[in-house]
Amino acid sequence: GRPARAEEELDAVLTRHPDFADAHLNLARARLAQGAPHRAEAALRAALAINPTCVQAHAALGWCLVALGRRREADAALGRALELVPGGAPPRAQWELRVHPVPWPAPAG
Repeated sequence: GRPARAEEELDAVLTRHPDFADAHLNLARARLAQGAPHRAEAALRAALAINPTCVQAHAALGWCLVALGRRREADAALGRALELVPGGAPPRAQWELRVHPVPWPAPAG
C-alpha cells in the first residue's frame, strides 16, 4: 500500500539526509497509517530532536502516545503543541481533546 511505499522512500531520503525533520515527521505518519505507533514514536522523537519547536511533531507524538495508551506523556506532548501554536489558536484536534476528553484506549499489548 501507499504508506508502506512512503515508508520505504522516506527511509531512503533519511539515509541521505538524516537531519531532515519533515522526513522524520512524514515517516512517522506513514508508520501510524500502518498501525505501528511504536515505530512512529521513534521517528517523531527524531524529528523533535532536530526541530524541538515543530507543532505538528508534538501533536503527532501526542496522538501516537494516545494509541500506545500513555496518557500522561500524550497530555504533555499535546500540551506542548498547544503552547507552540502561534497566536494561541490551537489545532482543532488538540482543542477537542482538551475540551471534550475522549475515552483512552487500553495500552497496546
